[in-house]
Amino acid sequence: MKKRGVLSLWKVIILVIVGIIGVAGVSVLSLYLMGKFDEAFVEPENISFVKQIDEGSGYYNETLGQYEVASNFEMTITTTTENVTEKKITLSLAGGSVLNGYVSDGIITVPQEVEINKPFTVSLNTEYNADSHIMEDWIVGGKSVLTAKSTNVLISAETTTICVDVPVHSIDVQVSG
Repeated sequence: MKKRGVLSLWKVIILVIVGIIGVAGVSVLSLYLMGKFDEAFVEPENISFVKQIDEGSGYYNETLGQYEVASNFEMTITTTTENVTEKKITLSLAGGSVLNGYVSDGIITVPQEVEINKPFTVSLNTEYNADSHIMEDWIVGGKSVLTAKSTNVLISAETTTICVDVPVHSIDVQVSG
């Protein structure tokens, strides 16, 4: 009889341990199913273009509210929201078309998708100038309207204007007479 009492005690101890493991397992499984182990999902509450570019590429004209450039430059889109996890921004250009992940309006070319706080390149388009005695590619000048849209549909799109200046290689004075 004494042998049976010891075995019963071990059975009780084992059942208690299995019960504790079972309760812990069910608790962890229910937390997992409720999504408590997922990464925090933080969308930006606003976006804006950083109004500063590399010196030598151009500048941001505060008075007119536009970028004035004469060469390729980098731009950045930022947010005031901290710890943002949804960083995808879609760019578009007024009158632009998409080709191989880039958007172009004939004046500038930008990536179609960028990330918040990560610089991207704005490339100025060129055309071959056969009329010039210099015979080289010239920057296509003009005004482009760039729009940035976040994955957060609750915030409005941000728009900026980029004015591309065309360099003058020579000036000739002609007298008619």
